[in-house]
Amino acid sequence: MTTTKKNKKKEGDLEEEMEKDMMRQEEEEEEEQIKMEPSKLTLAVRLILILCCTWIHVAHCTTRLSGESNEDGELNALCLNAWPFEDQKYWNFQYGTVADTNFDEDLISCVKTLDGSTVKTSTMETLRNGPQECQVIKKDIGTYVNCTSRNLKRVPSTNFPPHITVFNLSDNGITQLPGRAFSKYSVLRDLSIRNNHIFKIDPLAFSGLSNLESLDLYGNQLVMNPVTMKNAFSDNVFAPLKNLKELRLNRNNPQPDDRALRYPDKALAQLSNLETLFLDGFTEPVFGSGFANLTRLKYLNLNGYREGYCKLSGLKNETFRHMTSLEHLLIRECQLQGHKIEAATFLPLKKLHFLDLSKNQDINVQFFDRLFYGLQNTSTLKHLHMEFVVNLYTLGVCLSSKYIKYFPQSVEYLGVQSNKLECIDRNVIHIIGKSLKVIDISQNNFIFGTYFLDFPKLSQLTTLIIDGYGYLPVAHRLPKIYPFNPHTPQLDTENCSLYESDEIKEYTQDFILHLPPKLKNLTLGFANLKNIISKLTVDENNVLEDLTLIGNYFPILEGPICGLKSIKSCRLMKNSISTISEQFF
Repeated sequence: MTTTKKNKKKEGDLEEEMEKDMMRQEEEEEEEQIKMEPSKLTLAVRLILILCCTWIHVAHCTTRLSGESNEDGELNALCLNAWPFEDQKYWNFQYGTVADTNFDEDLISCVKTLDGSTVKTSTMETLRNGPQECQVIKKDIGTYVNCTSRNLKRVPSTNFPPHITVFNLSDNGITQLPGRAFSKYSVLRDLSIRNNHIFKIDPLAFSGLSNLESLDLYGNQLVMNPVTMKNAFSDNVFAPLKNLKELRLNRNNPQPDDRALRYPDKALAQLSNLETLFLDGFTEPVFGSGFANLTRLKYLNLNGYREGYCKLSGLKNETFRHMTSLEHLLIRECQLQGHKIEAATFLPLKKLHFLDLSKNQDINVQFFDRLFYGLQNTSTLKHLHMEFVVNLYTLGVCLSSKYIKYFPQSVEYLGVQSNKLECIDRNVIHIIGKSLKVIDISQNNFIFGTYFLDFPKLSQLTTLIIDGYGYLPVAHRLPKIYPFNPHTPQLDTENCSLYESDEIKEYTQDFILHLPPKLKNLTLGFANLKNIISKLTVDENNVLEDLTLIGNYFPILEGPICGLKSIKSCRLMKNSISTISEQFF
């Protein structure tokens, strides 16, 4: 019995101790809870302070409130670099993209990146829904109204100062231009409404703009088919623009191969003072009779890819019949095919000074004679750009003189980069050498041949550029169709012998390199040259001053190099040079 009582007493004591422990634990939890309350308060205060600081930072960075002028209403670089969120999960400064964040989309406006595209970041200009206020900037040359990226759905009716000279409405959602939309601004000189959704232009939309000199409608929905033409390009829509000199209508026709597309030549005929015109390039285009009234038109840009939509495919003899005043013609990246170019295409262009046909890789060497036929008698063409006009998947090309027999003799600059050229026949230099001052034949694969003996015939040449691909060659997409161009005939290489039998004796003697007599600059950068530079004698009748041989592989400079009496600068960096002999220089 005694033992039982003792056990019960112990159990009672144990329960009492457990109750005391529970009470003590509850008291400790209450004390800890009391301690936590100030921490939560402190955290809330800190969050409020951070938000206030961020707000102040944004306000300071916004162009409207800061004294740092940025005409596009963007955050300036200083503010972006000092943005409070430094972690890359919030903002990727290198690529200008917003990563996974909780930013409200209402706090967004456009910032241009290095490649010309736009990304989004917070600014004061879009802190509320709907259209945003525009920015008025007064300068010595006039007043500039900036309404870019303001979420506008229509031309603002705000009473801006009537004397504004520049009005920028780009990057909004405007769909129509109503009648007399800008009539209040009689001294307006520059109007930009690019990158909107405009599909309709009232016939009186440009009333009162007799002083306008530049109109930019790039990147809208002004499709030039019969339906849209009635809505946007009435015959007199441009009639009020008596002094317009530059008009941009490119990147409006996303399907340029639609054969229903026609240029609005009757509407454009009203622009008698127009000098510069940007258009999309349609399949086998013909510029109608209305273009004959554009007697001051000097510059026509039909470029595709990043600049506009272009799929010319071919060019006809009547394509430029009514554009006789043209001096600059750009048809880059237009999928132009050599076999669809008619021989007299460029014949009407008697004043042409600059021609760029680059990156039409289906022209091909075999059709150069068609290109040049209409230009053979010109005396004005000075700049000819034909970069990457040979099919990427073509075997190495030896340029035969039969393909350039009509080469225009007035050309001073010739750019034929990336054309798979490996050699030329002995008559090519004789044909092209009379007037050329600058030749760029970079990113080809020329090998030594007898044509080097004809260098002195390039009597006017001052600069020769034979650069390679640099550290990283250009990457190209795989072909969508194979064969890539089934219309390309076999290259004629009859006259492309590298070694002619009657001249073999010349190579039994010490080789002497004869340079063009007026050549001052010679560049072979990253040209994939791999040589030990042994003895080389250059004929002393030269004026070479600048020699650039950067980025090749010349492990040993043995020499001597003789005959370069006029040299002033010689660049031999990044050539893995390990040995230079005492006699090299």
